[in-house]
Amino acid sequence: MSIFTECLFDMFILVRTVILTNVMISDDKGIVRLTLGASNEAETLLIYSPNSTVVCINRHLPSKNGNAMRVKRHMIQLRRWKVFSNHIESVVKIGNQLQEGIDSMLKLHLGNHQFATMNSEYQILQFRDFYRDENGEVRPSLRGIHLTLDELAELHAHLDEFNDKIHGFKDIQLCVNKPDHQPKKCREYNPK
Repeated sequence: MSIFTECLFDMFILVRTVILTNVMISDDKGIVRLTLGASNEAETLLIYSPNSTVVCINRHLPSKNGNAMRVKRHMIQLRRWKVFSNHIESVVKIGNQLQEGIDSMLKLHLGNHQFATMNSEYQILQFRDFYRDENGEVRPSLRGIHLTLDELAELHAHLDEFNDKIHGFKDIQLCVNKPDHQPKKCREYNPK
């Protein structure tokens, strides 16, 4: 094995070790990573890069042939992540009710046809884009990603720390908090 191959292998082992430790990492470039639910079956990684306007959720899943991991990715704009963060207590409460077997449902509008949803049928938290069909009904699209209820509990435990590492996150102003906000004209507040 060449030295180059050994270095790549060592970096791969290091990256895998870091990902599997369930810790928050913020490197010198300002990239923030939070790993949730690391296991042999799947792991979820939240990533924020400086000068970015999104939180990226990567879900690493085993491939169908079992050789490598495949990645499902979903982006959430920072102002929509702030809406979710502002409602985390309600989301966790619904998650706890679902785990206790209590029939519950959540459909939190994050803005512009993006929702966080939970229900008794699928005991997961979904971040999903929606659209209006030809009959005017709001329907879920194929674009989205989910967190398990265990991952939601881990996210709840680390959410403030993750958000604190996002430069300028506390300064984000949501349109619904502005005094001149007009809900009927607002695409973020009132999806059409």
